[in-house]
Amino acid sequence: MKSKIALKPNQTIVFIGDSITDAERMSAAYKPFGAGYVHFTENDLSGAADLDEYDSMYRRLISQTKKESNSRIVIIEPFMFCDDLNNPVFVELRRFVEKVRTIAVDFDAVLVPLQGSIDEQIGQVPPQNWSLDMVHPEIWAHAWISQRWLEATGL
Repeated sequence: MKSKIALKPNQTIVFIGDSITDAERMSAAYKPFGAGYVHFTENDLSGAADLDEYDSMYRRLISQTKKESNSRIVIIEPFMFCDDLNNPVFVELRRFVEKVRTIAVDFDAVLVPLQGSIDEQIGQVPPQNWSLDMVHPEIWAHAWISQRWLEATGL
């Protein structure tokens, strides 16, 4: 598993994800960045019914991306802003986090250990301050996540 990436002039970063990548980027808060400040590609990983399907879809997506481009892959752990260790969705999420860690190793990808970082902070900042629904971050939390991404990639 890689720990850093290098960008050359005129290279493009493409973020692939579910609803988190849209993040109301057309709202007034994002206007200073312009209409096309980052490229987004949507996929349906979040629609996977079980862990095996998720693993298969994720591996297929990465394999296709690597085959069609000479891309470095950066994977962010799936995450949830939750402090209830018995929450059934949170318990299930842990299995997906472990799967993503394995995929990152298998594909020599940079891993952003986001759920681990959230777990370290969740005692200091309650879940409802991170997100109203435990999934979609508040704007300040987006900035915090961006910092974790920058740390993991070395940019």
